[in-house]
Amino acid sequence: MNSYPRRCLHIEHIGLFFKSTQKMKTLLFFFSLFLLIRPPLEGQSLNVKLKAHSAILMNPDTGAILYEKKAHEPHYPASTMKIATALFVLDQERFGLEAPFLSSKEALEMMNAEVKQAAPSEYPPFILEHDGVVMGLKEGDVLPLNVLLHNMLLQSSNDAANVIAENHSGSIDAFINELNAYLAKRGLKHTQFLNPHGLHHPEQVTTAYEMAKIASWAFQNETFSQVTRRTEFSWTSPTSQKSRAIRNVNRLMKKGKYNYPRSIGGKTGYIASAGYNYVTGAEHEGRRLIAVLFGCPDRVSRYEDAIALFEAAFRERTQVRRLFSKDHPPFIREIPDGKSVLTAALGDHVDYSYYPSEERELSAKLLWRDLELPIRAGREVGSIVVSDTEDRLVYAAPLFATSAVEGRISSFYWLKSRKNRRIIFSLFAFVLLGMGLKRKKKRGKRI
Repeated sequence: MNSYPRRCLHIEHIGLFFKSTQKMKTLLFFFSLFLLIRPPLEGQSLNVKLKAHSAILMNPDTGAILYEKKAHEPHYPASTMKIATALFVLDQERFGLEAPFLSSKEALEMMNAEVKQAAPSEYPPFILEHDGVVMGLKEGDVLPLNVLLHNMLLQSSNDAANVIAENHSGSIDAFINELNAYLAKRGLKHTQFLNPHGLHHPEQVTTAYEMAKIASWAFQNETFSQVTRRTEFSWTSPTSQKSRAIRNVNRLMKKGKYNYPRSIGGKTGYIASAGYNYVTGAEHEGRRLIAVLFGCPDRVSRYEDAIALFEAAFRERTQVRRLFSKDHPPFIREIPDGKSVLTAALGDHVDYSYYPSEERELSAKLLWRDLELPIRAGREVGSIVVSDTEDRLVYAAPLFATSAVEGRISSFYWLKSRKNRRIIFSLFAFVLLGMGLKRKKKRGKRI
């Protein structure tokens, strides 16, 4: 077991001695220690060589970055941005999955890709391109949102994305404005989308880091996770009334060379200006990871890179670092009107379990409870709370009084107790009531 150097935990030199005039107004009074319990180095990045131009591997539960390569560099998302389209629609919950969505002429408009991309400012960014993937919707077709979502995420159908966006927000332009505002509100600063499907536009960009954030939010949605896990999907065509079926193009979910049993789904993407992109997730022994790979040189290298990242991470073994020993010098606090100071100690060691690539910078806070005298030995009087730099809870350990603290015998102290004040008020009310009855009795005798 590793231990932090004494200089990183030397908290007895930090002021924990409270003046008697200090008042506690909340149930838990906290005093921030911001202890220097940083590891000698931050998380050790995984040693993996990738073909992707930019990449990241993130733990969405802890926010830890296990690997990054040009992760904050702008890049064209291609069809991976359909994850954002699905996330926004599912998170807003404006429509149920069986809600009928109408295919309009505007949503299905299509033109030559070279003409459109030669003058991007002259055409709406959402117009479809002849060489793009479509499910073959016709004007007037009505399909449930569920069918359109499956086609958009499993087969990457661009017409499905347009129809979803238009029906969701009234127009595709309105949808994009709402989507960008939604992502900005959630903290993304370097992502801008101009269409719901990912076809090229020079101003439509994101970063590997921010796409990993989008994916982490999406995988929290049960519907999104269920859809992207599926290997195939079938439905009835509204035009021909015949059954149609599609297969998931994500090779980590399919039988074959790149099948990866730990995969939880994802989304591929490709346009010439972006290269081969891939956003995917995997889970092993309760540890979930999100990988983003942008600008891979060919179709299969994105799968090879993803598997290499996941396997490097899942080979890691947890380590344990002792943050506080239960034998640490006691924490001291002066209690107003107490005969002695309060000393408190941990009941057990405070240990931090982590993977080497996810070791985080930590800080600690000492939280005292709102206490009344007398305080008995063994009573829980506070806690040590350890959190990371984004205030995520890592560990909370209770503190117990090591000896009793009695109160000074004084009328001021005695009256400070709520219980004692209630006794005094009750006696005072009883005396006043008695005096009133006695006077009433005397007046009755005079009459």
